[in-house]
Amino acid sequence: MIALFIGWLSYFAYALFRFRRSRNPKADYFGVKGHASNYIEGAVAIIEGVLLIGVAVPLWAKAVDKFPKESDSTVIQVVGQQFQWNAR
Repeated sequence: MIALFIGWLSYFAYALFRFRRSRNPKADYFGVKGHASNYIEGAVAIIEGVLLIGVAVPLWAKAVDKFPKESDSTVIQVVGQQFQWNAR
């Protein structure tokens, strides 16, 4: 997640620098003529999905599979009623 954060933050800084107002004073109403940005966006989404499914989900499953010892845990009683939860 840190790598993704740093990657997106660096891209954001690049976009702010590349498309600043002083360099592009007039708006371009024709838009992008190539499809490279679509392909890059799709590749980034696939890479993030692979990282999420391949790395984060197994690590999370391993972390939540272990219950704490009974001496370290707090025991509570929860009663669910129609419009409220009562915890003791």
